[in-house]
Amino acid sequence: LYREEQRRRLGRAQDYIVRRRHNALIIEQWANTEWSDMRRHSLQDEAGPELIEAILAVQQAAVTFRMASSMVLAKIRLWHSLHLVDKWWLLSPPSVAGLRKTGRVDLLVSYQAVRDAALALASFYGQERYELLESLI
Repeated sequence: LYREEQRRRLGRAQDYIVRRRHNALIIEQWANTEWSDMRRHSLQDEAGPELIEAILAVQQAAVTFRMASSMVLAKIRLWHSLHLVDKWWLLSPPSVAGLRKTGRVDLLVSYQAVRDAALALASFYGQERYELLESLI
């Protein structure tokens, strides 16, 4: 019973991480587009250092989260694969709470950094854009 519940928890954690990783990818692509458009049209001086810092902060936060979440998802997939061949249930399922951290990166803190950086960038485009993004992430 415990193992089955733990497998369900792992599945829910996997779904949650996949959705957040997708959000981080979209946010990173947005920041990359802003950066490339700014460079293509030589707008760095007009944009100012605050906007440039906001774009770079989004890129850094998103990359950090996506790399860490990919490692956690790989651990979950590995456990699922091992579970399929472990007919006698010799392997205990991993702790879902233990998957929160990988290396020095805490996934919840890291995703919050992505969210905060994205909202900071959105604030450069007005309150309406800020509120729209805030409602979506």
